[in-house]
Amino acid sequence: MKLEELLEELEGVRKQGEYFMARCPAHDDSTASLQVSEHEDGGLGVFCHAGCDVGEVMQSMGHTVKDIMPDSGESVYTYRDEEGNPLYDVVRKPGKEFAQRKYLADGSTEWGLGDNMRRVPYRLPEILQIEDPDRFIFIVEGEKDADALWERGYPATTNVGGAGKWSDDYSRFFEGRSMVVVQDRDDAGRKHAAQVMVSLKDAGAKAIRLVEARSGKDSFDHFAYGYDVDDFVEPSLFHPLDFTKRPKPVEWLLEDYVAVGDLALYSGPPGIGKSWVTMGLATAMANGWGTFLGKPVMPGRVLYFDEENPQDVITSRMVQKLGLQNFDNIRYISAEGLRLDTHPELLVQEVMLYQPKLIVIDSLARVHAKEENSVAEMGEILNQVLKPLARKNDMAVVLIHHSDKGGHGPRGSGDIEAAVDVSIELKGAAGAGMFSVRIRKSRRLKSPDGIYVEIVDLPGGGTRLEVK
Repeated sequence: MKLEELLEELEGVRKQGEYFMARCPAHDDSTASLQVSEHEDGGLGVFCHAGCDVGEVMQSMGHTVKDIMPDSGESVYTYRDEEGNPLYDVVRKPGKEFAQRKYLADGSTEWGLGDNMRRVPYRLPEILQIEDPDRFIFIVEGEKDADALWERGYPATTNVGGAGKWSDDYSRFFEGRSMVVVQDRDDAGRKHAAQVMVSLKDAGAKAIRLVEARSGKDSFDHFAYGYDVDDFVEPSLFHPLDFTKRPKPVEWLLEDYVAVGDLALYSGPPGIGKSWVTMGLATAMANGWGTFLGKPVMPGRVLYFDEENPQDVITSRMVQKLGLQNFDNIRYISAEGLRLDTHPELLVQEVMLYQPKLIVIDSLARVHAKEENSVAEMGEILNQVLKPLARKNDMAVVLIHHSDKGGHGPRGSGDIEAAVDVSIELKGAAGAGMFSVRIRKSRRLKSPDGIYVEIVDLPGGGTRLEVK
């Protein structure tokens, strides 16, 4: 990074002699306490007089300490065989460009490796000299990172080609060894680390640990922030269940039917009354009535996506017939083209902005172009988008879906019903104004006896859903 580029990203910049002062982006700075200067070697000096660490300053701007360090020019990393004979070089040129060249029989070099060049782990001869099987050997991404560990007295290696290029042939050198895999903090780094760990295990490694930088992307950044080897952290994208704590009690959104955190499916033939049920539930929650279909119901905000019904029908049902009054507690999105297969992030953003207790999607078939009979394709929407959304935001998601032609259950792959927490089936004659409601599947309850619901028009206008 050049001095001019860094100064453009800062505010309140003023020149003061041989250096510049600016407002520090790492804290609420009203006095322009950040000093920026250029070193003779081309690197940049960044110092906050208020005490912010240089790593914190750079991280707050989306950079790392490595970005302000001098470009050392061309670096050559030589890969050698077991006897120390050079096989090939990785040449790092200014601008983070990499090239490879192989050694020929006469000692000369030729650019490119080709398919027949034998690949080995970086610094293999030094690693083979380590006799203690309990001494940990680090596997990192990049020769520069490996050298940074060797400089601190820790053996380390890597592979040519970067992430995703680890070979099982490398792992055979680590049979019976203790290994530490340092993963880069990005998707490619996590996938690469998982590949390396599986390969090491299959090769018979004695022990395998996984760590990542405490700050920054990789081990070089980690050291640039001032941390040591003992400061690496063990990463996990998952949160294990703590069995020493009592679980939270079930928070029913609609008692016995839908709980907070649930992904629920309402299925039935067209015209039977599925929308009446979800609209009635939404109205009861928004108005804070406290009951629906004879069951306690939680008051709260509702985010309703309707890709089925025209706007005049929606207004007539929700306001004139069902009696919606508290419009602030419902955000009704009509025919806006919600797509969970191509832009699920738009739903996530809407949830963050509105913070509902219930999302209704009418209907599942209208919000994606996936193959309903494909387990993998439907799983992308149900297991990777909707279920985590319900769990992480303490709300419920209700999907309206059509039943199959034979009336034997929800249409499409069996994984649709398998993925949800509760599957509720509506049965009856289309347009009859009477239908049964029963739970086909619930993760919490045995299927209770079904109920019969009638859509009753009230004298003077209005509609009530009555349990018979």
